[in-house]
Amino acid sequence: MNGLKTITAAVLAALALLNCSHKPKFEPAKNDLFGELQGKKRKLNEKGVAAEVAIGESRNLQAGIDKAELEARAKLSRSLESKTSSLQKKFQEEVGREFSDHFSEAVKNISDQTLRGTTLQETRFEQNGEGVYRVYGLMILDSDLYMKALAGELEADKATRDRFRASRAYKELNEEVDAFREWKKKEAAPQTAQGS
Repeated sequence: MNGLKTITAAVLAALALLNCSHKPKFEPAKNDLFGELQGKKRKLNEKGVAAEVAIGESRNLQAGIDKAELEARAKLSRSLESKTSSLQKKFQEEVGREFSDHFSEAVKNISDQTLRGTTLQETRFEQNGEGVYRVYGLMILDSDLYMKALAGELEADKATRDRFRASRAYKELNEEVDAFREWKKKEAAPQTAQGS
């Protein structure tokens, strides 16, 4: 009987410690901030605009924003890597291996440079009772900037550039740039109307 009391006391003490050490939870959100940004991302992706949503948590709001920005950039990088590997494969099939190597290296360099320059397009946040911020961020890759940088890189090798412009991969990238420009125009229109 004495052993049972000891075990029961130990279990209760362990439960009390676990209860004290748990991470404070966020209350159920009044608004689904993540869901709203995911919806925007999905719409942008359907239009051909590269976008990602990420979450960052910290007691410091700016640190939470920074974490969300890093995570969104990493997600965009993986997405871009997947997309460009498909374009590289198509380009290689069309023009041959000798031109594909330069194209692949150019894509890698431009992707790294372009992603370093991305910032969160939209951020939302909430704070729990313990003062921890949860930041939701939507990051959008400027396809126009990406294409200009890629064209500049390929300009150095005229033969590669000419073959690239004649390929389906070029057509697909141009369609993505057009989708981004169209989205940008639509975004600018409501802001101009509000300012009036």
